Amino acid sequence: MSGPLSDLRDAVAAASGAVAGSDGASSAVPTLERPKKAGFGDYATNAAMLLAPRAGVPPRDVAGRLAEELEQRLGASLDRVEVAGPGFLNLFLSAAWYVAALSHVLVAGDAFGASTPGRPERVNVEFVSANPTGPMTAAGGRHAAYGDSLARLLEFAGHDVTREFYINDMGGQVRRLGASIQARARGEEVPEGGYEGEYVLELAERIPGAATDDPVVVAERGVQLLLEKIRASMHAIGVDFDVWFSEGSLHTGEPSAG
Repeated sequence: MSGPLSDLRDAVAAASGAVAGSDGASSAVPTLERPKKAGFGDYATNAAMLLAPRAGVPPRDVAGRLAEELEQRLGASLDRVEVAGPGFLNLFLSAAWYVAALSHVLVAGDAFGASTPGRPERVNVEFVSANPTGPMTAAGGRHAAYGDSLARLLEFAGHDVTREFYINDMGGQVRRLGASIQARARGEEVPEGGYEGEYVLELAERIPGAATDDPVVVAERGVQLLLEKIRASMHAIGVDFDVWFSEGSLHTGEPSAG
């Protein structure tokens, strides 16, 4: 996105090109930097020192010619130009330049600072991916904030981003969830290594046939109910996933993402 600073860089490059026209071009690109001290201007450039060796004249002489070129090109945007040290050019910008810069920010709105990469990438950001054997924890919330922030930055930089939650809905932990729900439905203690949270009893009360059905089926139903809560928790903090990929689908040979 073009803006006041880009225009300033272009003006320095154009002025350098105009001066180099009679003295031979320099292959180096002049810098445009914020000086460490306010007394050295708003921006400074080393353009004169890059051109001087090819011109065969002192950098300060080249700096004087560059100053004239910049005054013509920048006009009311430039308050003054000073030659400093061995040939640095210190640019003091006018109030008009800062007003234009502020206007550029206001017009851009939420898009200010966004960019268009030379080669946009398709990026998959997989984050949180907590085991669906219990409600979302504070740690999961932190992971969500971090992952979504990364995804937003990538989008802001112009990339095509997909947010993925990988659902670990297979294995021993899920089987223990089913056994724990079934035990609570029967009024029994959960088996060793099972889940004892209050939410397990709530699941047992919500799942029809939890006391008698196959524990694997009970586990599947429990996972689905917990995923509903996880989705709601993520949405409540402003994080929405494009893909919810089930590990279980890999075991059935029918990969599923939704």
